[in-house]
Amino acid sequence: MKDILEILKAAGLEVTAEQKTAITKSVNESYRGVEELEKKKNRILELEKQNGEMSNQIKAFDGDKTKLEELQKKVADFEAAEIKRKEEQQAAELDKAMRERFTPLKGEREYFNKYAEKETYENFKAALADKANAGKSDVDIYAAITKDKDIYRPKEKFINPPVGGKTDPGADDVAKARAVMGLKTNKGDQL
Repeated sequence: MKDILEILKAAGLEVTAEQKTAITKSVNESYRGVEELEKKKNRILELEKQNGEMSNQIKAFDGDKTKLEELQKKVADFEAAEIKRKEEQQAAELDKAMRERFTPLKGEREYFNKYAEKETYENFKAALADKANAGKSDVDIYAAITKDKDIYRPKEKFINPPVGGKTDPGADDVAKARAVMGLKTNKGDQL
């Protein structure tokens, strides 16, 4: 685009500095150059082309309702699976926290079997959820649910048999008593 001031000068018109500033300002506000117009025209053509392509894609997609329904079903399945996964994760975290509270309560004792432990654990969880036990400590609740229940293995002391092969530590005394009475010992010998 030719500069407006050059056009006026070529026409033989002389303008002052104030007029030049006012004319330049007015022209810049009101008129655009040919380059800018071409850029905008090209952008409009590009957007119209993209719009046409997208319209064709939408029409192609709209025509295939079964595919749309399949995709909607997959999305619904994924959402349901995600909800289930979150619920399972939350339940696992809650169970882990509950186990961390429960496990140290038995101390060094050992349950008879896994069923005794499982029942005690379930009773412990139920007791914690019961409003009647609000404010009680875990130890108090555990003591209340295990009171008078035979759920632990007794502490047995295993005695190693003597090296001589006798399994009864009082076998010598019995053998001596049998010999004094004139009876046969367990080995069939007399002393």
